[in-house]
Amino acid sequence: MKNLVFYIFICLIVSCANDNKSSEEDYIRIPDTLVVYNTMNSTDSMASKSDIISKLESFTIFTSINVSCATCLFEFDKWRAIGKGFKDNTVSIVPICHSKDNFEMLKYLLESGDIKPLDFPLYLDDKNKFTELNKHLLDENHGLTVLVDTDNKILLKGSPIDDQTLMKKYTKLINTQK
Repeated sequence: MKNLVFYIFICLIVSCANDNKSSEEDYIRIPDTLVVYNTMNSTDSMASKSDIISKLESFTIFTSINVSCATCLFEFDKWRAIGKGFKDNTVSIVPICHSKDNFEMLKYLLESGDIKPLDFPLYLDDKNKFTELNKHLLDENHGLTVLVDTDNKILLKGSPIDDQTLMKKYTKLINTQK
């Protein structure tokens, strides 16, 4: 009987200790370096993880976009609208772009004016490290969109661009935690 009580006591202690620890899966992982592409003037530059983090607002939406996919490229209009909707709420939108064509289609469409410049930079991930580091967050369509706080802790998962219910959750969470 003493052994059973002792075993239960140890299990309770271990379980309470584990409740206070955050899992690594609760946080977004950012690659060490990405190329920052400014759509206003079609220039790019290298950015380290600390450079990226230092420019983030109170809330950040990270989204992975396949810019080799023509349909996916036209999601930028939806992200532009979402960014304007959150303008007063200190929300950063960080599109992490990956490509099979060395970003050629993206650059061509931006430079030709077929895609309008964005109010936020694009982050080009030529080695697809962002998706690799965050495989545990991929949805059933291999998409990856999350809302995080200033500590990069994940608050919501999923893309709000075509899901009004999820968009309401994003808006409510951001408005209640400002």
